Amino acid sequence: MKILINYSDSNFIKQQKKNSKSGMSIGGFDKVVEYGPDKMSEEFKRKHGSFIESNPRGGGYWIWKPYIIWDALCNHAQDGDYVFYCDSGSLFLNTIDHVINEMERADKDLFVTEVPLLEYQWTKEECFQALDCYEEKYLYTNQIQATYILIKKNKKTLKFIWDYIELCNRYSLLNDVKNEKNNKFLISHRHDQSLLSLLCKLRGIEGFRDISQYGIRPFQYITKERDFCIKNYKNSNYPQITLSYRKEKWWKVSLKEKIKDTLGFGIRI
Repeated sequence: MKILINYSDSNFIKQQKKNSKSGMSIGGFDKVVEYGPDKMSEEFKRKHGSFIESNPRGGGYWIWKPYIIWDALCNHAQDGDYVFYCDSGSLFLNTIDHVINEMERADKDLFVTEVPLLEYQWTKEECFQALDCYEEKYLYTNQIQATYILIKKNKKTLKFIWDYIELCNRYSLLNDVKNEKNNKFLISHRHDQSLLSLLCKLRGIEGFRDISQYGIRPFQYITKERDFCIKNYKNSNYPQITLSYRKEKWWKVSLKEKIKDTLGFGIRI
């Protein structure tokens, strides 16, 4: 079984519904589980309610994300099933089977994608220190993003998601509080994404190409102050799976991408 999960507060309900609908009609999923603040467990609310109330950005810096993945794995999936967390501001253009096939060819049970931006500018120093991640392979490599996470349920992946939960429970690593003197190269901390990225690197989990238009045109991330590394992914033989539109109108973003195709901006795979 292939299960799609997404999350929305009151501001993203329309996007969530469109994500769910396109996931079933185009994405090839057998089931969708929609989450939101009112669908979190009472235990979660008791444990993190004050933190979320004090830190409304991302509903508590996206602390809910590993929890909903855990819930889906434990309460909706059987061993061997696939659970796909997808940002609600994404529209499916192709079936997730393309990604699953690539996972199977690579003998992987966890699929994560990268951005072309280097970790040291997007993760606060306190995380590197707490996890003892000072080597170049952590600091100066592309950050794993938390926008798309595909998990094949087994004991190994359950352990990984539990460890992800444990990291996000450490508010001092998740939040924006930092020593300014020790973060002179930091552009912006990425919260749950930073912790997911370092956990993947610690476990030797390989990143794949972004499945959205940003994987086709990664140069869209580039600005003057950002260090970047645009890679050629030999492990990512799949077409664009999603259109990432977030708070914009999906059709406007789609039109912009078609114009870029016509003008030859980037290589359509």
